[in-house]
Amino acid sequence: MKKSLKKQQIRQLMENFKQKLGYECNLKDPKTIQEKIQWIKIYGKLERFARFTDKYEVRKFIRKKIGKEYLIPHLGVYDHVDKIDFDRLPHSFVLKATHGSSWFMIVEDKEQIDWQETKRIMDSWLQSSWFSKSKESNYKPLKKRIIIQQYLPRMFKQFAEYSFHCFHGVPQFVRVDGFRSFGIYSMNWDPIMETFDPHHGGGPIEKPDTFDRMVVIAKTLSKDLPYVRVDLFDAGGRIYFNELTFTPGGGYLQTSSDFGLWVGSLLDLKKYV
Repeated sequence: MKKSLKKQQIRQLMENFKQKLGYECNLKDPKTIQEKIQWIKIYGKLERFARFTDKYEVRKFIRKKIGKEYLIPHLGVYDHVDKIDFDRLPHSFVLKATHGSSWFMIVEDKEQIDWQETKRIMDSWLQSSWFSKSKESNYKPLKKRIIIQQYLPRMFKQFAEYSFHCFHGVPQFVRVDGFRSFGIYSMNWDPIMETFDPHHGGGPIEKPDTFDRMVVIAKTLSKDLPYVRVDLFDAGGRIYFNELTFTPGGGYLQTSSDFGLWVGSLLDLKKYV
C-alpha cells in the first residue's frame, strides 16, 4: 500500500474509532481489543486469511480439519443471481454472500418472499466490496458469489450459536446467542455477562451437552492462528460450522473498558509480524 493511501486509511480509521467508541485509538501502543483490531487492519497482513474468510472456500479447510459432517449442506454457489433456479429451491433455505459479512437472508418460506426484490438485494451484494467498506484486507481478494445453504430449523430452545474467541489456538470465552437469551461465558461455563428476556420465556443459558466437543473443534480450527472467532451452531444437539472471523465487529464493538482491556491482553500482536 502506498504511504499516502495508508495515511488516509489510518486517518479515516481514527475518525471512525473516535466517533463509534468515544475515545482516541492508540495505534502506537494499543491495549484494548478494539485498538488491537484496528492495528491488525493496518499492519496485520490480513490477506493471508482470505481463504478462511470466503464462505465457500473455507469449506475445504473444515472438511480437512474436522470432517464434512460439520458442514451445513449447500445447494449451490453462483456468481450471478440469474443462474439461480428459484423453482428448484426447497421450501426453506439460507442465502449468503461468500465475500462479505452480515450479507445473508434466512428464508423460512419461499412462497412468502418477493423473489425479484430478493434478487435485487443479492445483486447489491455482488456489486459491493466488503473491503471497501471495512478496510479488512482479508476480504479484498475474494470472489463475489452467492452460496445457498440448507436451512437449519430455529426450534424453540434447541438452536443456538456459539462464538468462541480463540487467542493463539486457545478458546478463552464464548458468546452465546440462544432462545431470547444472550451470554458470554468462560470455558468453565462461568458467566462473564448474561442477559435474557424473562417476559417471553427466556432464561439463563444452560451448558449444552455438545459444549466440550465444540471446545475441541474451536481449538482445532484456531490452531496456528493469532486471533479468530470460531462460530458454531448447535441445532438440536447437532454441531455445524458457521464461519471464521478475524476482526470481530471490525474492532468497533462496544464493551466495558475492563473487558476491552482484558480481551486485549490475550492477544500478542507480535504473532502478526
